[in-house]
Amino acid sequence: VLRHDLYTGGVPAAYAGRLGAVLDLSLRNGNKRNMELLGAASPLVSGLRVELPIKRDDAGLVGSFRHSLPALSSPLNISFYDVLLRMHAFLDRTSSASLTFIASEDVGDLRWAGGSRAAGERSAPAPLAQTSTRPTKQSNLGFSGTYAFMPETYPAMTRFRFHYSQSEHRFAPGDFIDRSSFIESLGLQIQFDYLLGRTQWQGGIQGQSYRLQYNLGTQSIGQADGLSSGGLFTSVQHTFTSEFALQLGVHLAALSSAPDPFWEPRIQLSTPKW
Repeated sequence: VLRHDLYTGGVPAAYAGRLGAVLDLSLRNGNKRNMELLGAASPLVSGLRVELPIKRDDAGLVGSFRHSLPALSSPLNISFYDVLLRMHAFLDRTSSASLTFIASEDVGDLRWAGGSRAAGERSAPAPLAQTSTRPTKQSNLGFSGTYAFMPETYPAMTRFRFHYSQSEHRFAPGDFIDRSSFIESLGLQIQFDYLLGRTQWQGGIQGQSYRLQYNLGTQSIGQADGLSSGGLFTSVQHTFTSEFALQLGVHLAALSSAPDPFWEPRIQLSTPKW
């Protein structure tokens, strides 16, 4: 990770419409001149990162891998891994492109207290001998691509982005019937940035499509297809001093499940950290 910004409130207009916090990550583009290799190991986790130049000064590849070790898996009966691959290249003097792939998996057992109770009745904690474990598994997969163009004669940039992600979760509770959920998402975004002195304008269009499948055992089984959202966003930021900036923005969106479009105004003040 090269840089990260966590928004728990005051989300910029480009990220409006999210229900929770937003984590904006900027990833390393890889060393385009020399190979770098970094490894680390501890009693719980091992990791490896490698950066390779594909074409000197123009293209590079960065990859990382982490995996849990038996010292963590044995007493807790959990394991995980994650892998990331990213390729970045300067296509010419005014444009660049990148492709990113990420995958992760977490597997473990949750301790489950046996016994039954009547509706509305609280049961006492079960003795350790009467407890059992239930398997749980969380797996994620995603890839994205970006193409950026910046003309030499104007202080502007145009970016085209796409991303695809899927997340699957499985859990077997006391009745031994697997509960599962599967979420799939595909998104596209076109963004324009224009910088004029202390003022920066940003605008664009974006859209996403979702698919959901779920199995709640004997309770409910189903899926939802054709869920989608799209909208426009724009914002203007003016930097008064190195310690103070004001950003005004608006996000106009439409949802396939909502009858009418809606809009969200945004105001953000940037001040130094105390």
